[in-house]
Amino acid sequence: MNNDRLEKMNKYRRFFYTEFNIDLDRVGNTLYPLKSESGITIESFGDESRIYKIDSGKHISISTYHPDFFDLQVLFDQYRNKSKKLLSVNLDSYPTKGWYRETKNFEEAVAILLNPLETYQDFVGRINEIREVFKEVVINQESITGKIEDWFYGDFQTRNDCESIKKISETEWQVLFWERGTAKVEITMFDKKHVYEYIINKYLHLI
Repeated sequence: MNNDRLEKMNKYRRFFYTEFNIDLDRVGNTLYPLKSESGITIESFGDESRIYKIDSGKHISISTYHPDFFDLQVLFDQYRNKSKKLLSVNLDSYPTKGWYRETKNFEEAVAILLNPLETYQDFVGRINEIREVFKEVVINQESITGKIEDWFYGDFQTRNDCESIKKISETEWQVLFWERGTAKVEITMFDKKHVYEYIINKYLHLI
């Protein structure tokens, strides 16, 4: 583990990269290039930075840069459909202790998050898993309309301190953050499956 990189992180990211045993050779940014042929990195183009998945030299554009979503993609790269197993996480040092006090609940949440999310049906399946495992209704059944652009997080009636989804095209989706009736783009994603990933992580409060 690169101590210099860890020292520059806030406590939330430091917990993630340490407790999740992240291989930093597979994590790149503008200051630290990838040391592996594959992994997750950030590339900048003028004022815009994007998250890319690198697979044996092939660049796959995931989204515009968002720190939490970047770390989420790092988690997927290193653990989703991989033989690497997550070690026991020390919840005593977990920065947001209010969400997970028991290791079992934390591990169940991680397992749900790591399940593939390719389709809207997968998304609904994860919503139902959260409901069954945690006995918590994170989204009302009437909100599951078949269109992800109908989704919102928070009180959308007031258009304040909430998020919604805007479809720009089949290959571009935006998460809008609303404050006092005015929206700004929080992140732009270039595949619908990444919208599902963003939302499920939002509900699980993991990354």
